Amino acid sequence: DQVAALEGGEGTPGKPKEPEPILTCVQCSAEYKESENAEGSCKYHAGQLKGVGHNFKYSCCNKGGRNYDSARDLPGCTKGKHRSKHHTEYFYAGYYFHMNDLSKKAKQIWLTMNVQDHVTEHTEWAEVGLSDEDKVFILVGSIRNACGAYAEFSSEELKQCKEASFTALQKSDSAGWAIRAEIQATGSVANAITVSIKPASSSTPLVKRVKLDFDDDTPRPGEVECLSDPAPSQPSAPYTIPEPTYEGPVLDPGEDYSKDRKNDYETETINDCPLKVQQHAHTEVSSNTSKNADGKWNNLFSATLKVTNTCQENLAITDVYGEYMNEAG
Repeated sequence: DQVAALEGGEGTPGKPKEPEPILTCVQCSAEYKESENAEGSCKYHAGQLKGVGHNFKYSCCNKGGRNYDSARDLPGCTKGKHRSKHHTEYFYAGYYFHMNDLSKKAKQIWLTMNVQDHVTEHTEWAEVGLSDEDKVFILVGSIRNACGAYAEFSSEELKQCKEASFTALQKSDSAGWAIRAEIQATGSVANAITVSIKPASSSTPLVKRVKLDFDDDTPRPGEVECLSDPAPSQPSAPYTIPEPTYEGPVLDPGEDYSKDRKNDYETETINDCPLKVQQHAHTEVSSNTSKNADGKWNNLFSATLKVTNTCQENLAITDVYGEYMNEAG
C-alpha cells in the first residue's frame, strides 16, 4: 500500500502525491477543488450592485441589503462553474468588486489617462499601478464601477516574459474606440508598460508609457512618457465672426409657440459644408411667450447646439447658445 501511494509506478520509490490544491472562486468567494467543479456548483450575481444610503440591490434579482457590505455578501442568483481567475467572458458582480478594490486599495498609481470624445459624448480612462498585494495592475473602462478590461501581473510573471512585447489587454467597440495595453521586455524581464487609447472620432490615439524597474521582488515605476498626444487642429488664418443675420419664419405677436418647439433635432449638413449642426445632448429648445413692462409681447426662443467641423482629422467642436426675441405691440 505504501509503494502504491508513491509516484513512479508499482515498486518504484518516489515522492508522495501532492494533495489537490484548494482554490477560491472569484465569482462567489467559495473554496473548491477543480476535480469537484461541476456545472451549477457556483452561485453568483449576474448583475451590478447599485444603491445609496440604506438601500442596495442587485440589478439581476432585485435582492439587496441595508448597506453595501451586507448586500455584497448575499448568495448569488445565477448558477455556473467556479472560476479561480477574473475574466470578462460574462458579467458577474465579483469582477466589479475586485476592480473597485484594486483602485481604492492600490499602494501606488503610476499612470492615469482620461480621454473624452465630444462627438460620441463618451469617455474612456486607464490606470496602471501597484496593488496592495504588490502586483502590477492595468485597468481600463468607461466608468469606475464598470471596468471594460483588466490585467494583473506578479513580479515573478513580469520577470519571465516570453516575448519582447506582448498585449496585456485590449478593448474596442463598434463606435470606433480602441484601447490597448502592451508590456515591453528586455530579455525576459519587463521594463515598460504602454497604454494606447484611441477615441471614436480620431485616428490618432493618446499613448503613454511607464518604465518598470524592480527593487528586489517589488516592481517600481520609472519615468512616465507621453508618446502621442494629438493637439487640437489650428486654423490656417484667424477666424472672423460674420455679421449677424436673421433666417427663419416670422413669429406672430402674442402666439404661444411652446407646444410646437422642436426637441428632436437630427444632425444636418448644408450642401458640401463640412460643418455639422446638432442639438446638444441633455438640453432642450426652450421657448417663452410673455408681456414685458410696456405691455408688448415677447417671443423668446433659446437652444444650445453642437457645431462640428469634420474637415479636420482632429475635430473642432463648439457649443453654441442661440437666442431670438420677437417684440411686437
